[in-house]
Amino acid sequence: SLAAPSDGTATIAGFDVVWDSLAVRRKIGYLPETVPLYADMRVGEFLRFRAGLKGVPVLQRRERVRQVMRLCGLLGMERKVIGTLSKGYRKRTGLADALVHEPDVLILDEPTLGIDPAHAREIQRALAGLAGRHTILFSTHSPAEAEGLCQQILVLEGGRLASAEARAGNLPRPPPRPVCIAELRGPRELM
Repeated sequence: SLAAPSDGTATIAGFDVVWDSLAVRRKIGYLPETVPLYADMRVGEFLRFRAGLKGVPVLQRRERVRQVMRLCGLLGMERKVIGTLSKGYRKRTGLADALVHEPDVLILDEPTLGIDPAHAREIQRALAGLAGRHTILFSTHSPAEAEGLCQQILVLEGGRLASAEARAGNLPRPPPRPVCIAELRGPRELM
């Protein structure tokens, strides 16, 4: 975390984000808007390296990397140098990195921003396929994208919650899984 919270608590998968931050990080996959990648590494090499950093057992790394490469539309790209990839393929590589350790929660910041429509559709298809296996927090400035992918939409204006809309009818129901409960506390005027 860049700054400590001024008040309140937050937990992810039962772990406090301040006091158990390492446990929380093991439960989260994160794809920032600008994907930080090692431009001189090859895609497969990078994903195996990241899998090791994220605690994927040695004997499972190659298979897990192959799985996320298939899921993210990267098959055939394993030997490509990351610095030579298009922005769309770099986003796909970042998504594969976020998924390689099979996190419970994915946090995706503008995963399709600035990439061509074909890559955006492929990433959207991959995300739709993940909905039953992961809790996904997805930020976007595109209402159409949110409506097409999300079961619940929260609209923020000026840093405040402006509206919340359940859209459960839009997506197929995911298989039953443990419930993730988020409790927010603070002055009512901020919520």
